[in-house]
Amino acid sequence: MTMLGETARNEGRLHQIVFRWSEQSLSGHRGLGPVASSLGPEQVTQWEHRLQDMIWAAPAEDAAVAYLEFGDEAAVIRRVPASDTTGRESTLAHVIVGPGLDPALALALSRSGWPGWIGVGHEPMDSSLPPLWIDDLRAAAVSGAEGPDGLRAGAAALAGPVLADVVTAAFTDPRAELTVIAPGRDPAAVMFAILELLGDVIPGPFTFSTFEATDTGAGRPRVVFLADRPQFSLRTSARRRVPLPEPGAPPPPASDAFDAFDAPDELAVFALAWCRVHRGRGSTGLRPLLPDRPLTTPKEVRSWLRSEAVVNGVLADPVDLLRRAGEGDVTAQEARLLDDGLTGLDLDEALTRLPDAALRELSLAWHVQSPPYERWPALGRRVHDALLLVVLSAWKKDDAIALIEAVGDRETVATRLVTGPEPGGGERRGRRLRRVRRRTGPQPRLAPAPQCLPAVVVACRAIGLDEHQLHEVLASVLRPVAPTDLVRWIEDHASSSPSAVGTVIHALPVPLASRGKRDIAGYDAFAAAGALTTAVDAVAVADEMPYPPADVLRRLLVQFADGGLDDAGRLEQLLGNAGQALRPALIGALWALVTDRRTHRRLGRLVIHEYFASHDIVLPVEPERRPRRPVRGGARPEVRDWFALGLVGVGISTIVAAVALLIVLVSV
Repeated sequence: MTMLGETARNEGRLHQIVFRWSEQSLSGHRGLGPVASSLGPEQVTQWEHRLQDMIWAAPAEDAAVAYLEFGDEAAVIRRVPASDTTGRESTLAHVIVGPGLDPALALALSRSGWPGWIGVGHEPMDSSLPPLWIDDLRAAAVSGAEGPDGLRAGAAALAGPVLADVVTAAFTDPRAELTVIAPGRDPAAVMFAILELLGDVIPGPFTFSTFEATDTGAGRPRVVFLADRPQFSLRTSARRRVPLPEPGAPPPPASDAFDAFDAPDELAVFALAWCRVHRGRGSTGLRPLLPDRPLTTPKEVRSWLRSEAVVNGVLADPVDLLRRAGEGDVTAQEARLLDDGLTGLDLDEALTRLPDAALRELSLAWHVQSPPYERWPALGRRVHDALLLVVLSAWKKDDAIALIEAVGDRETVATRLVTGPEPGGGERRGRRLRRVRRRTGPQPRLAPAPQCLPAVVVACRAIGLDEHQLHEVLASVLRPVAPTDLVRWIEDHASSSPSAVGTVIHALPVPLASRGKRDIAGYDAFAAAGALTTAVDAVAVADEMPYPPADVLRRLLVQFADGGLDDAGRLEQLLGNAGQALRPALIGALWALVTDRRTHRRLGRLVIHEYFASHDIVLPVEPERRPRRPVRGGARPEVRDWFALGLVGVGISTIVAAVALLIVLVSV
């Protein structure tokens, strides 16, 4: 029975094979072949067939390492110079095969001084070797004499222009196979730098060999290192050959490249800036600039590099640049970019994408008395404006307090809460963010008022403003707010934020309707919400309303329905949607504001009806109207009757005059 721990350990099992010249290898052949292994005969034969072209070449003095992949399995090959039984030059190759290997581990293990490597003078006594374990190899790679730290130091020592051509070649064709001609260079350090520069930018696998005699032929790794330029050969190579300058020599012009490739200028400029970032801050500096996924085509590469700005040869995430400026860790070239206000870098958008906690931390690093703020105050104010936008779009007391600590002046913070960010970001920034979010997914955090009202209330109270000052701030914030939006906000937040809603209602500025033409849409929204009686009731129940509900409703009526209360149809809609709890208070508020006599009489009848209904009394039938009192001598004639009699009299007089005129004419 197999124990659970043993099963887990077997999953990390690796095997090893040693190749050397012999009279009869494990496969039965004379020559360079397997002489010892931890695998069975069939598996040894399979790996010999896979690796037959990669076990021959070895440098004259040092060891070479190669990394290959075969599906889910990989092979790490370490080759050292040896001699056969006749004294001729040959190679001894120690191969580790199995799952879980990767190129960085292969490089680190080759430089770690791991005692498990088999070399000349340390050959196995027989053909049987023990298996290896991936965890042991990883521990040896990290704790070795050089390992990752030594490789990383060697990679960081490479100047940007040294690797720029390699990166340019990879950007020109992300799936290209590369041949690096590196005389006098440490191939392992160069390969480690390539992994850090390109490992998360273009797709893998990043198979490699740190030494080969030639790069022609099939089955070569993706990256091959040559010690010198290859001699003329009739065999062509589709690989991109990139020569590196020898140590101490200036980089050769592009026209002198051994196998020049057609790369656009923008790719070359971007590649050089990319290498400079790596040399200055390693892979950590590249991380904020990485694409969302590996880039597989030149078109994707061009699209990505156009989203990252290179300004004065500096490629940097503006937020990362600000963070390092706060720590005093910027180069002279980056400081000049900061002096120019990060012109060319979209700082506003980068700050908006930053998580709230990171933005709060950045703002505190750029407080008004900090060295970076004293040197670049305009950038510091932009950082504070970004935090201000967060305060104005979410109910977060911690952000408001962080803003106070960063700015250092409560009155200034209160003013900024009213005026918003400085000109230059503002509305244009909001439009740009909306366009960006339509492409990338999440909506911008730059929320339009009145979504900012709870945060304004909390921030003002955190600052220490009294109620009068708070009302002044809110009145300024509310002036540009559309009545429809304000009605919707009060209705939506009355239950969740009763304190903020109550404060906002009492801080309402001059009636919105008095700003010009009455807002019909705002009145309709107010009427559809039943004069916000449900919201006022929720705030009153939460004991967040220092004034009687009738006074609050009267203020809301003046705010949203001024001049529209005499409209019978709209009044019926308003009363019909009102909540029952505050219906009497609403009627009382309307009674004090309505000026039309007929509307007053209608409200009076409604009050009577509400009184009888509230006391469970059946409302008596309204008596019929009594007829008018009769006039002595019969009914009093109406006006139209007198008019008819007058017309008859005029007609008779006209006829008499005509007859008289006719008689006179006849007698004559």
